Amino acid sequence: MDNEFVLQMRCADQPGILARITGFLYERSGDVRDAAQFGDASTGLFFVRIHFRLTNGGSVADLRKDFGDFARSFGLDWSIRRWERRLPVMIAVSKAGHCLNDLLHRWKIGALPIRIMGVISNHETMRPLVEWHDLPFHYLPVDPDHRAKQEAAMLRLFEDSGSELLVLARYMQVLSSDLCAALNGRCINIHHSFLPSFKGARLIIGPMIWG
Repeated sequence: MDNEFVLQMRCADQPGILARITGFLYERSGDVRDAAQFGDASTGLFFVRIHFRLTNGGSVADLRKDFGDFARSFGLDWSIRRWERRLPVMIAVSKAGHCLNDLLHRWKIGALPIRIMGVISNHETMRPLVEWHDLPFHYLPVDPDHRAKQEAAMLRLFEDSGSELLVLARYMQVLSSDLCAALNGRCINIHHSFLPSFKGARLIIGPMIWG
């Protein structure tokens, strides 16, 4: 898979941007294998992830250089990485382990292309499971009077570990606006709610109104 890559980008939503990107790749011997895109009406942003391969001896160095020029003209925030690269990930969990167990199992059998850098929790419950997998476990209890300090420690662990993505695996805490801003584009939630969006007690009503 030396010739396979992933392009990720976001920009202000605008007509025809996906057609321009795929056309750009085609003109430079890029063969699209799969693509996913999403336009967020609430922010006006457009997100794209494209898995492609270079054919006919195409050079990724030349592609990156040319795409940099292309991206500047459209105000794109983008990256191109090798397909087989395993993303360094930090996981956050509370007491229930079903989401964490699923991630650990998929990681262990090679179904998820990730490197788990550690697990953060506000409870000790998951420590035996995490350490059985020979992974670092970081216990960060939540004190309502010192929540900012706990979140600062959480962010520091994330950054110092070299992680590029924080996965909230049924982490039953509402992240502050400051932490959400610091992790912008680097945090996903796999619980059944849409946190950190629609924060508060009305986790179901908010998404229904939004559509």
